[in-house]
Amino acid sequence: MRHQFISDLVSDLNELYNFQLGLSLSVLFIMSLLDIYDTVSKENTTTKTYLLFYGWMAQYLLRFSFIVLTTQATSKQANKSKTLLTDIDNRYLNNNTKEELRLFLSQVSSHPVEFTTFDFFTLDAHLITSAIIAGTTYLVILLQFR
Repeated sequence: MRHQFISDLVSDLNELYNFQLGLSLSVLFIMSLLDIYDTVSKENTTTKTYLLFYGWMAQYLLRFSFIVLTTQATSKQANKSKTLLTDIDNRYLNNNTKEELRLFLSQVSSHPVEFTTFDFFTLDAHLITSAIIAGTTYLVILLQFR
């Protein structure tokens, strides 16, 4: 019952904050790309400009990382019950308890707990590396047009 409640809760959170999470991550990504492009493309830059640039980049990176890593940690904790169930199922228990554990494991496996944005991106640590790779690619393309 608890896992069903958690699965329903994550599903409701995905529906409720789907647009806000996606928009927030998209704006952070685009703003960081534009700031990097602006700083790289300028010829006359001062130390004050670089300090401001590094401050903004740190702020963007922290916000992006906190959103993604918090959702990943939540999903990882919820999915940890799968390994606990398989460990418990391997022990010597009576048949009724094993049957209950197998039913629970079946439900845990059929209802994954993961956060998504627009049902398109799964929020996990791979999203951070994918964003860095995509951002680098777009910056190289933009700098070639300059």
